[in-house]
Formats: sequence, structure tokens, C-alpha cells
Amino acid sequence: MLQLISRSSRLDVDNTPVVLLPVHLTLVTSIIFKENCTQLLERNVLSKIMILDFRQNTFIDGSGVGTLVTLYKAVRSQGIDLILRNVTPQAMIVLELSQLDKIFTIERSDKYATATSN
Repeated sequence: MLQLISRSSRLDVDNTPVVLLPVHLTLVTSIIFKENCTQLLERNVLSKIMILDFRQNTFIDGSGVGTLVTLYKAVRSQGIDLILRNVTPQAMIVLELSQLDKIFTIERSDKYATATSN
């Protein structure tokens, strides 16, 4: 069985790793976030999906964007699909401005549907 690496990670009902993004994905938090995700990837031999849960994220800077892109490349190189879940309106703006909304698979939640459909 897959071991969890931090309090910000858990397994979904089907053993899919779910990683909770920090409130602010900045230079400092990006380093820790990337290390945690890398460790999770090294241990993940069962699942072909990884979920990033944005529910508490309110800010992403350029370092955070770079970390998401690096993580995307690492995940895809292992044949794993990366899904962004519960993307907040603030995070969605950054993803749209950087055109990453066209690259990432984003689960649209009902909670934020009206905020991002404009």
C-alpha cells in the first residue's frame, strides 16, 4: 500500500493520490510542495492518476506556475494523468493567463462554476 508523505496528501477512495496545494504557492512553498510531490511520485506504483486539490489555494506566483509545469512534465513522463480539482477563481485566473488551462485537465466543480464561466 502507498504510504502518505505529508498531512497535505491523502489517498482517494480508489488509491489515487490527492495532494492539497498550500494556500499560497510561492517560491518558498513551491520548493516544499515539489519535494512532497516528487516523493509521492517515487512511491506511486499503483495509480495512473494524481490529483492536485486547489480548494484552499488563493495565490500562485511565477514560481508556483513553474512548479506546476515541472510537476506536469514529471507526472506525464511516468504515464500518469494529472488532474486539477477544486480550482479556486484566483488560481483559475493564473492558469488562464498562463494558458495552462489548455494543458491541464481541470475538474470544474459546481462550487466555482459561476465564478470561472465569465
